[in-house]
Amino acid sequence: MDPAEMLQEKGALGKYRSKEKQYAFDYAFDKEAGQVEVFSKTTKFLTDGVLNGFNATVFAYGATGAGKTYTMLGTEENPGNMFHTLKELFNKMKDYHLDREFKIRVSFLEIYNEQIKDLIVVSPEFLDLREDPVKGLVVAGLSEIEVRTPEEILNLLM
Repeated sequence: MDPAEMLQEKGALGKYRSKEKQYAFDYAFDKEAGQVEVFSKTTKFLTDGVLNGFNATVFAYGATGAGKTYTMLGTEENPGNMFHTLKELFNKMKDYHLDREFKIRVSFLEIYNEQIKDLIVVSPEFLDLREDPVKGLVVAGLSEIEVRTPEEILNLLM
């Protein structure tokens, strides 16, 4: 038995951890990349799918201090991915409004140290990831709020 298998058997690597995982990345940005460029290459294409009934998730991953919050939220002077996505989504909704009615519900969650927290309804309790036979993987107990304007969503974020 190799050392990694021995550690796994003893539980040192965590109950559900397995061998090394590999990931593929569509884009890698350097520090000069702007917010609009990141949005255009990573998220903009999702808005048509959302308006056609598909769910979408934008997942920011990286070490503490790597710039995830800045990339997603940005600043007032240099808004991030969320702002640009909302702007695109609500602008496109105007084009679709003649033959469709939209209900937009949002959830915000944080995964940190394998613990899931609801960022809308603040609670000391952590949430569980479960498999639903109809919906697939869901975060049990995660709040969803219906919104009608991008400003409502930005207020929730703040």
